[in-house]
Amino acid sequence: MGAGPLERDEAKLRKDLAVWYTPIEVVKYMVARVDAELRNRRGVEYGLSDQLSISWSHTCGTGAYLVPVPRQVAAALAKKGTDDLASQDLKKVG
Repeated sequence: MGAGPLERDEAKLRKDLAVWYTPIEVVKYMVARVDAELRNRRGVEYGLSDQLSISWSHTCGTGAYLVPVPRQVAAALAKKGTDDLASQDLKKVG
């Protein structure tokens, strides 16, 4: 079944307005991949949760990375055994 008129209109409108978004599944994969890259190939022991790591969202309009990055950091902190410091460290991420 092809795209209905609303879907075609939405696609045209997004193209006309240059509105694009990254699907959440892709965002989660990219965040996990960057974290793994930092840890395994760049020698950053704590990946995205390292205090020297800086993350930014190139999708400022949708803020797609603003939730997955802190979640990745929280998971890393919990794994590291520093749950008590997680809220303080997460504030530094934002």
